[in-house]
Amino acid sequence: MVSEQVRRTLLGFQINEITEHIVYGVLARKTKGKNAEVLKRISDDELRHYNEWREYTQVDVPCNRLAVLKFLIISKIFGLTFVMKMMEGGEVRAEEVYTEVTNAVPRAKDILQEEIEHEKLLVNMNR
Repeated sequence: MVSEQVRRTLLGFQINEITEHIVYGVLARKTKGKNAEVLKRISDDELRHYNEWREYTQVDVPCNRLAVLKFLIISKIFGLTFVMKMMEGGEVRAEEVYTEVTNAVPRAKDILQEEIEHEKLLVNMNR
């Protein structure tokens, strides 16, 4: 079991993971080729991360609907590259917070590595 402070942090992770799962999934369906494959892979990883955090928190949480809407509107107005740069920034912030919980949740190190990989995939998509 984890402390209440770590649990609250993990609940925040869960919300972010399910929100990003939805955004990346929608964008994958609206995209073609290699970019669609990359987005689908990231979406699947985010759902898996959500489920891993749920093992610690023992609760389901809803996505951040406002964030989903925001990213989808931005992608429609400014395009995929613009929204990917925004999402990439979210992955960087996630890295900083994940590092804080690695002592209490050893699995966080593996998930952090996957988030770093997502950042690299997103950077390479925009080239």
